[in-house]
Amino acid sequence: MVAKGRNVIYMHPQDLLSIQRMLGESQTSLEIEHEYKVRLQMYHRDGNSGPLGTLGLLDMLRFLKLAPPAAEERAPEIDWREMPQDGRVRVEARFWGSWMPGVFLGFIESGTLAIRLDHDPVIRECRKDMVRFVEISDSPFELPEPPSPAAAVLEKPEPVEEQSEPGGLDEAEEYGDAGSPVKGQDVDWATLPAGTPVWVEMDDDLQDAVYVGQAGTAEAPMLRVAVGEEESEVPLSAVLYPGD
Repeated sequence: MVAKGRNVIYMHPQDLLSIQRMLGESQTSLEIEHEYKVRLQMYHRDGNSGPLGTLGLLDMLRFLKLAPPAAEERAPEIDWREMPQDGRVRVEARFWGSWMPGVFLGFIESGTLAIRLDHDPVIRECRKDMVRFVEISDSPFELPEPPSPAAAVLEKPEPVEEQSEPGGLDEAEEYGDAGSPVKGQDVDWATLPAGTPVWVEMDDDLQDAVYVGQAGTAEAPMLRVAVGEEESEVPLSAVLYPGD
């Protein structure tokens, strides 16, 4: 049965499925249902039974000037193995619901394509149905070469010296005139009493502290220091001894 919410017209289930397949539609119109009813009655009055069948339905639908929707033209399949694999082939790959530009760089495995999206250093593995051809450029795509260690040293920017705030104290004034501080690993801590003032590197800053005692092991020596009321263990390299 079809056409809910209006006068119901019986259609043989086999005929209904055939009409839906022929027209590519899941619903039938009143025009089809009324013409079908007339033809089915005439067919049965002539001593036949059952559905109209394929030929009867074809004649009915063409009589009503009906036809299936035009099939979408499929783009010709691309033979990616015939394409240059040096980055000259510009493509678009479907990621995150949209087409994104990039280049074709060859194959990974099982026929999947190696695609590098623009502004993305990662080479991605894509199925063929995720990629569409755009054009072939004149020059190959070149991955930027990482700088050599020597170049990295040469290009390293000079550290910016921190300016003391107006009216504030620079480091020498803040920590007094005790002279050059000594690194923790160069101090014989066994000869210093607990409570000796030191400086400790914490949170990228030097903080006033007091030496409490030695800790750790001979292989990994540590120092116990107190910053305010809080004690903690720190490596020797994090401590500066201001000297006598």
